[in-house]
Amino acid sequence: MIKNREDLIKWALRALGHPVLHINVTDEQMEDRLDDTLELFQEYNIGGTTRDFLRYQVTEEDIYNQYIPIDGSSVIGIVRLIPVPNALFGQTDIVFDPIYQLLQGARGMWSTIDLTSYTMFREFGETLDLILKPRHDTRFNRYQNKLFIDWHWGNRDWNEKTAVTERGKTFVTEEEGLDIQLEPEFNTGAGRPDIYPNDFIILECYKVLDPDEYPLVYNDRWLKEYYKAMVKLQWGQNLSKFSGMTLPGGVQLDGNAMMSDANAELDKLKEQLYTDYQEPLGFIIG
Repeated sequence: MIKNREDLIKWALRALGHPVLHINVTDEQMEDRLDDTLELFQEYNIGGTTRDFLRYQVTEEDIYNQYIPIDGSSVIGIVRLIPVPNALFGQTDIVFDPIYQLLQGARGMWSTIDLTSYTMFREFGETLDLILKPRHDTRFNRYQNKLFIDWHWGNRDWNEKTAVTERGKTFVTEEEGLDIQLEPEFNTGAGRPDIYPNDFIILECYKVLDPDEYPLVYNDRWLKEYYKAMVKLQWGQNLSKFSGMTLPGGVQLDGNAMMSDANAELDKLKEQLYTDYQEPLGFIIG
C-alpha cells in the first residue's frame, strides 16, 4: 500500500518499466507532475475534499479591514456562516433555537399531532428561524485568501469599552486616563454592528485533504493511474527533443508516439473523474 510521496513516485517509475527501462524524467519533474495531479484530485475528486467547521475569533484588525482572513490553500468553499457572541461561546446554542423552543412548548401535544400538522409546524419554525436569525451573504475566492461578509461591521475605530452613552445622549466622564469616544463618532450605520472584536464566527466549509496528514490519499486508484500517465507524458516530452535520433543498435526514439498515448490515457481519466468521481454541483460560495 502506498502511504507517502516517495512510494507513489517509485510505483509510477516501476509501472512505466523501471529498472528494466531508464525513465528519462528528472526528480524535479516527478515532483512537479505529482503536485499537478494532487491539485486536480483535490479540486474535482469527491475523495479529495471534506466538509468541516472552522472557529475564528474576530479581531480589531478584522473590523478595520472589513474581511476575515482565510487560508485559500486549504479552504475551497464557504457554505454557511454562524456568528457567536463572545459571551455565549462555549454554551449550548439550543436554548436560543426558535424551533427547539416551539418543540419544547408542544411536548404534550405529540400524542395527538398528525404528520400534516407536524410538517406545517416545522415549516413555521424554519420561517421563524429565518426571520430571527437571518443568513448573511458572504463572498469568498480562495485565491484572495479573504472572506467578505455583507453585514454591518461598525466603525473602524470601534471600541465598545470607550463608548459611553445614556438614553441616546453622550457624556464624558472625568476619570483620569479614560479615552472616551462619543456615539456620533462610531455610529456610522443604522443600528448596532453585527460583530464586535473577540466575537467568534463558525464557518461551515469544504477543505482539501492534506496528503501528509491523510497519507491514504496517495493510494487512491484514480490518482495513481493519472500520475503514471502524467509521468509518461513528461517522459515523451523529454524524448521528443531527440525525435528521429538513432541510438546504437538501430533503435530510434519516438517521443511523439509516447506523448500521444499519454494524452489519450489522460483524456480518458479526466472523463472518468468528471463523471464518476466528481461531487454533484451544489451551493458552494468560492
